[in-house]
Amino acid sequence: EKRIEPWTQKQVTKLYNGLSRPYDVMVGVIASLGLRAEEMVALQWTDFDFEKKKELFIQRAYTHGELGPTKSTASAAELPLPEDLISLLKEYQKTSKSKWLFPSPVNGGPRSADMILADHLKPAAEKLGLPKVGWHLLRHSYRSWLSGGAATMTEQKDLMRHSSIPTTDLYGGTPIEKIRPLVEAVSAELKLRRKVRR
Repeated sequence: EKRIEPWTQKQVTKLYNGLSRPYDVMVGVIASLGLRAEEMVALQWTDFDFEKKKELFIQRAYTHGELGPTKSTASAAELPLPEDLISLLKEYQKTSKSKWLFPSPVNGGPRSADMILADHLKPAAEKLGLPKVGWHLLRHSYRSWLSGGAATMTEQKDLMRHSSIPTTDLYGGTPIEKIRPLVEAVSAELKLRRKVRR
């Protein structure tokens, strides 16, 4: 299986800044919460609590032109909302006249995640000189950022909304800039020095 090389947060920010509305908001939601694309396009404003709990309840997905339940029981869960994302979504909500976050301009319902990727994200990434982009790549990247922080494996599993830790373990490794200090610490204790040849 081909290795997925996670993006850095700087690369995602560059893509976000290079996209027009609402595509920048879509990337912001997925990058901040690690959602699946089919969950992101199925979001409704009533799924959010911006004021009291500051949470998002994932409860549906839109795949192959059909609205249905999430991928698994574990996928239907509440996620905490970071303050920056709340601010972004509140600002975006002022321009919304639909119950859907990202309504189709054609029929007013959910959009196709594949079409958004092909028509907007991929051309923007290429124009910006970024590596090849994909929705699943952004989800893998989110997990790698979690593993590079203080999140335990159980917390990572819950934030990714996986049924088990082995599933989470398949998603991305720790970013190299996060593990470099660990390697340096081991090397410092070894106290290796260049040997003088006699």
